[in-house]
Amino acid sequence: MQQEKKNDRIWALLSYLSVLLFIPLLKKEKSAFTAYHVNQGLVLFVVEFCVGVVLAVVSLVLKFAAPVVYAAVSIVFIICALFFLLCHVVGIIHVFRRQEKKIPVFGEIVLYHPERAGGSQTDQDDTVL
Repeated sequence: MQQEKKNDRIWALLSYLSVLLFIPLLKKEKSAFTAYHVNQGLVLFVVEFCVGVVLAVVSLVLKFAAPVVYAAVSIVFIICALFFLLCHVVGIIHVFRRQEKKIPVFGEIVLYHPERAGGSQTDQDDTVL
């Protein structure tokens, strides 16, 4: 039982380490603790990726069109990067404390829920009367 808890923390920890998130995500059997942190890590990864792409495209366009605005966007990019780093650190701290607390700002979003992944037959039966 103690070994199982150690493994859960390792799987949950991987959820906050960027691309390594996909290792516990693709693992077939997860504890509720691991699944919770996989969701939090997935949300963080998706939001971080989207914000990074938008800021990269905007900064690429502004680099040639408006150098002063490009400098401002670069500062926003740095602030976002620091914020996401903080979110990763907060998530890792929650794993080490064995807590299921939400990451700042984006913690309410649910992208992954293992019980709903395959689609429940009872959910479909409830809608038909």
